[in-house]
Amino acid sequence: MFHSDLFSDSQQLHSIPLTYTIGAKIAEHLVSGRHLTRADISSLFSQKTGVQDWGSAWTIDDYNNAVEIGALLWLRDHSRIDLTTAMGEAEARLDWLDAALPPRHVRSEAQVELQQF
Repeated sequence: MFHSDLFSDSQQLHSIPLTYTIGAKIAEHLVSGRHLTRADISSLFSQKTGVQDWGSAWTIDDYNNAVEIGALLWLRDHSRIDLTTAMGEAEARLDWLDAALPPRHVRSEAQVELQQF
C-alpha cells in the first residue's frame, strides 16, 4: 500500500509541503539557539494555516513530522557533527537538540498501531 492509496491528491499536496515548511521554520529557530515549546510550534502552524488548533488544517502527525524535519534539517546543516567530532561533543550537541524541542506526549493513531509490546 502506498501513501497515495490512503490520501487524495489534494491532501498530499497540502500536507507534505506544510510539514516541510514548518520543519524549516523550526530549524531556523534552532539555528538561532532558541528552545521551542509546543505553543511555539503550534503558533507556526496557525500563522501558516490560520487555524489555531490541530484537527482540521493540520494534525498531530503533521506536528510530529514537522518537529522531526526541523531536527533533521538542523542536524544536517548546522549541528557541526561529522565523523571527526569527538563522541562527548557530539553527545552534547544531541542533548542540546533534545532539550531545545518539546517532548512528545501525544501519539498519533499510526504510532500507536505500530507500537510493539
